Amino acid sequence: MSFTENGAMVKPRDSVQWFSWFMEAKLREKDYKPGWHGIRDLDLFCMLLDETRELMEAIIEGKPGHIIEEAADVANIAHMLADNAERSRR
Repeated sequence: MSFTENGAMVKPRDSVQWFSWFMEAKLREKDYKPGWHGIRDLDLFCMLLDETRELMEAIIEGKPGHIIEEAADVANIAHMLADNAERSRR
């Protein structure tokens, strides 16, 4: 996968950029915690399943703000898994 196009960094889509800022804001709310690097991937995956269930409930409720919050939680945990995987292959 490449993050460049013709040698230049590709600018993320507006929706990706906005959502990544939202994800970062959600992570910063928990900055008092030690982080995810010490959490086993299987435990993170179980957390991902819990957050996915909460996202499904938000979708059923039909509340856009709640959907965005829960989608960010799902995305952040998926990010944590990907980050751990990237760190382990270095």
